[in-house]
Amino acid sequence: MKGKGSLRHTPRKCVLSFKDDFDGYGFYLHELEEVKGHFVGGVERGSPAQAAGLKLGDRIIEINGSAVQALGHFEAVKKIQALRSTVTLLVVDPETDRHFSKQRTRIHSGMMDVQVIDPAGSGGVYHRCENTPYPGKKITT
Repeated sequence: MKGKGSLRHTPRKCVLSFKDDFDGYGFYLHELEEVKGHFVGGVERGSPAQAAGLKLGDRIIEINGSAVQALGHFEAVKKIQALRSTVTLLVVDPETDRHFSKQRTRIHSGMMDVQVIDPAGSGGVYHRCENTPYPGKKITT
């Protein structure tokens, strides 16, 4: 399953919602000096981040629809904390990041094939596709 548009190389839009019984979103944001960008440095069990599909090593591309590559660490943290109930993160795993980098393709939330994981809102996972406007048609739970 390789190539453009395959599920193997699909950016993920993860919607994290605060839970009454959990302090924060439950992930660690890291900024690496040797590689420009913001990365998930850890995900706590039972957290909103885990429920929304964040994984260790994911690169954060957008926070609430805004690109974050040019932001410093503290600016990115402020963006995440700006809405105290929900945050939406567009992320890619390392393999997907390399794939789009080799193709010289800019990753963004307007791409045709973005997996959306919104456990609080939709109760499942769905994909945007050419014939379905955002937020997309739920295709699997």
